[in-house]
Amino acid sequence: EKPPNGIFRLLDSQCKAPKASEEALCEQVNETHKKGGFLAPTRLKRMRDGEGFIVRHYAGDVVYETSTVIGKATKVSEVSLLEKNNDTLQEDWLEQLAGSEVPLLKSLFSPGWEAALKAKKSASFSSVGKRFVNDLNSLLDELKASKAHFVRCIKPNSKQVKKEFEPAMVLDQLRCSGVVEAVRVMTEAYPTRIPYEVIHGRYAPLMGKEVLDATGDEPAAFCEAIAIACDVAPGDFALGLTKLFLKVGCGVFLEDLASMDTAVVVPLLVAKIAESKRKKGAEKVIGNAVYGWFLRKRYKEKRAAAALAQHRMRTLKARREYQKWSKERQERLKREAAERTKKEAEEKAMREAEAEARRKAEAEASANKKKADEKAVAAAVAKAKAEAEARVAAEMAEAEARVAAEMAENEARNAAKQKLDRKRSDSNVFGSQPMVEATLASPRGRAGSTTRRPSFFDAASNANLTEALTEAQKEKEAEKVAGGGIDGTMSLEKASSNHAVKKEEYFDVLIIRDVGKGTLGIAVDLWDGEVTVGAITTGGPADREGTLVQGDVIKGVDGCPCNTIEEVTGMVQKAPKDIRLSICRRPVSVVLESMIRMRMPSGEWEPFAFRLLSNRNIEFEKLSPPVYAGEIHARLAQSLKLVEERGGDKVLEIVTGHKHFQIKCETMLELETWQLRLQEVIMLQEKVANVAHGWLLKEEPAQSGSGTQFKHYWFVLFSNGILMYFADMQRAVLGQALGFIPVENCVEETRNASMHTISIKCSFKTWLLATKSKESMLQWAASLKVAAPSDASAKPAIDAVLAQGWCDLPRDTPEGEVWARHWFVLKSSALQIYPEEQKKAAAKGPLGEPSASLQSTAMKTATRAQGADFYKWGIVVETTDGTLLRMRATGQSEMRHLLSTLNVNCIPTEVAAPGTREAVATLTEQLKA
Repeated sequence: EKPPNGIFRLLDSQCKAPKASEEALCEQVNETHKKGGFLAPTRLKRMRDGEGFIVRHYAGDVVYETSTVIGKATKVSEVSLLEKNNDTLQEDWLEQLAGSEVPLLKSLFSPGWEAALKAKKSASFSSVGKRFVNDLNSLLDELKASKAHFVRCIKPNSKQVKKEFEPAMVLDQLRCSGVVEAVRVMTEAYPTRIPYEVIHGRYAPLMGKEVLDATGDEPAAFCEAIAIACDVAPGDFALGLTKLFLKVGCGVFLEDLASMDTAVVVPLLVAKIAESKRKKGAEKVIGNAVYGWFLRKRYKEKRAAAALAQHRMRTLKARREYQKWSKERQERLKREAAERTKKEAEEKAMREAEAEARRKAEAEASANKKKADEKAVAAAVAKAKAEAEARVAAEMAEAEARVAAEMAENEARNAAKQKLDRKRSDSNVFGSQPMVEATLASPRGRAGSTTRRPSFFDAASNANLTEALTEAQKEKEAEKVAGGGIDGTMSLEKASSNHAVKKEEYFDVLIIRDVGKGTLGIAVDLWDGEVTVGAITTGGPADREGTLVQGDVIKGVDGCPCNTIEEVTGMVQKAPKDIRLSICRRPVSVVLESMIRMRMPSGEWEPFAFRLLSNRNIEFEKLSPPVYAGEIHARLAQSLKLVEERGGDKVLEIVTGHKHFQIKCETMLELETWQLRLQEVIMLQEKVANVAHGWLLKEEPAQSGSGTQFKHYWFVLFSNGILMYFADMQRAVLGQALGFIPVENCVEETRNASMHTISIKCSFKTWLLATKSKESMLQWAASLKVAAPSDASAKPAIDAVLAQGWCDLPRDTPEGEVWARHWFVLKSSALQIYPEEQKKAAAKGPLGEPSASLQSTAMKTATRAQGADFYKWGIVVETTDGTLLRMRATGQSEMRHLLSTLNVNCIPTEVAAPGTREAVATLTEQLKA
């Protein structure tokens, strides 16, 4: 701000000019200071020199703009810098105010008027900038005169008003300006400094011998003893070469000593020094004890850590040794298998070579014999040609006849087994549910199995079937002789375990059969390549034992590993009465989950969340009011059918023994996925055999999106007319199929010498398969034509127990309506009611005949009760003739479970058959009785 180049000086000069303007001021400031580094170029902000100027500041550049620029940007008129700087009051006004009769106004303006009279004409101009510079210079003069170390100007508030203090704003300024750091440095420093001679020379001659012996003749030691005796903290003073350094406020004790009499001070200092020595001794003892405790604690922690490290290292070493041993064992087994395969191949090659040698010898003998007579040779050649043509035709006819005969023989066996099943509910070794007769040709099956020809039956499977039937008859006769037996009803309560399995568990189950070589009371399936418990018969040995649940995997019998149903069956037949099963139980996981719509008994389509679980049960949750949840046991399904509604939507119809379920999905792909997974579950319960299997090419849409392409898959044709395909031969097990089609019609065609196709059709899809061998194509065509469709034979309905428990039913008495306790059993076919006395009398035995029974076909709707019964978990079942059956469950969860089971599993969606009115009338009379 030194004249004449300061910004305030230039502003004052422009204010005095006759034609002053803000543009001229900005141009003058930019021109004057453009090389000084004080101002930044205006082009950085895309401004002209006449529009403003930019001042460089440590916190950032500050832009000063003219009132014209500000007015254009804000649309509000702004006062110019020149007018803001002008602070000159006219002399007439100043004279009138100085001569005012008001004492206050006169005292305020009289000094200014007197100064104006004395001032020169050139100094009559007054500006805000000039007054600010003068005030700043006077402040600097006062600061220089006061000899202050430093000054920090703090802005008390952001409103620029007096007597208002903003703590947060002031604290931020103190922190940013470094005041807090400066104060911290001052507190950490030692401003008070006292020479040793001032303390030592005054008090040392007056101290006793003990103090002098303890401190010696050193002034520093004596001053330290005095400071400690006066309760000065060790961190508040420091010893220099010639002076004692003290922090702020810690030198007060010296002033107190100086004001006191030496006769009083000396005994006091001696006592304090003695007390300080005792404290030092106690401090040393306590410090040693604490340090010893710390060392002992650290030693124990290190010892525990060392033991843990040793344990983990030994565990790691043992695990590595086991992994090494397991790897060597696997390699050894693979090497032995490879050697065995190689040996078998060599033996086969040797046999083929011997046969080829015999054939060549016979051919040479025949040729030598034919050379004797040329005429005989020509005749033999013609005869051989004719015989070859006839042999090819005969072989084709014989192949077709053989396939038809074997299929007829297999159907006869199946019919015999079905006849035997109807006589005896538990027709196999494990229980009442049928099992798949033949496993898929897969390396995951029994060890040593070989690949069969695609067009013929597995004779070994038929032999095993006959043997199983014979053993089953023997077991039935043994059970009759022993007088034992079971209820024969499938228990769906064993579909899941009460114990929530969070990880894979392995355990053994000991099952005691009723008679030697008797049934275990379970049905087994080959699901995903493993022998799995499919169902448990109520009252059987496995049900009485109570450990097995649906979905458990049987790994072995009596300590012997088993991988196929045949191996498990053989071990069970050989085992004694008490048999031990090695079980693997895996957590139940969700295999497939979708939001679908299901047709309700009212005919409406309601949204449900369906989940297919790994134990082959279907969980459902209704998404629209009234909300409830439950399960549909997939094992009850008998067949699937894909039908088309009038609107063109595809609907999947699931047929059970007592009800038809109709579901549909958002996309056709999702619906086909559900159809595939449910068809695999149904296949486990049918008596199906592997008719043919092998590699085929299947036509699929190209990955590019245009055209088609052929891709290799492993196909398996079952005796029920279902053709499935898998990714490869190792994955050819139920549970891993990629798709299926019920064979209804097939047409073979030869496109060229290297491409032979088979077109397979059903009601909802068409497959085009191809093979490079004509013989393979003819064999597949013959097998496909002979295979029966999946719905050719009727399947017996399984009347399973869906729910059972206590409920209350109303009874009319002379006193009024009374609710009595009853035991109900809800099956797929009917709702059975038992009195409380009959249930208690039966205990664990059979219940006998129910007192009332309502057939599922007679039910129309099941809804939540209204009124008072609503708060007592009431349910109202409406029959086809309008009769209402009122029930009360024991709790909310029981009510929801019973309501969902009635609506989903029992009440049919079709119109009730004739004759249900009589059943409803009978139920009404029974309930009244």
